[in-house]
Amino acid sequence: MKIQVLSTTVVTKTSGAGKPYQNCEIAYKNLDQGKVESKNITEYSKVFKKAADASVGMFFDVVTEKDDKGYWQWTSFTPADAAMVAQPASQTSTTPGGKFATMPAPKSTYETPEERAKKQVFIVKQSSLTAALKFAELNKEKPTVQGIIALAQELTDWVFAEKKVDLFSLPNDNAEDGLKVF
Repeated sequence: MKIQVLSTTVVTKTSGAGKPYQNCEIAYKNLDQGKVESKNITEYSKVFKKAADASVGMFFDVVTEKDDKGYWQWTSFTPADAAMVAQPASQTSTTPGGKFATMPAPKSTYETPEERAKKQVFIVKQSSLTAALKFAELNKEKPTVQGIIALAQELTDWVFAEKKVDLFSLPNDNAEDGLKVF
């Protein structure tokens, strides 16, 4: 993987046996995935010295392998030329002098007000279908699909109505006990 170092911190920690050891916490941007990540590297790792000496902004090629316990370890940590590091074209471009120029940030991926409103309608419709099915279940009936959809639409219309109508005051021609709608 290709990384760019964001920060390194070397501290002395104490092992479970009470012995001190050096630990390097390196924060980096994983350029392959575009994520900011961090890694703890102990002085017993063969890449510890290079990681501890890395400066902010430097680029590295990192090779990882699983150890005997199934943990990913860095086995190679070699400097990479910034000009050779592959960046997505949408993030950087090369200027005539070979320097990297930052492109404008991508446009927002947040929903527009129209998209949010449409999503809310779908949520209300889904909720109304659930309520209609529950209503049919409470009536111990086997309703038709059309009956469920019709009741769900009535509930949806009621939710979005400017003037709310009391659903319980509506006449129910099919009802024997006042509950049935189908």
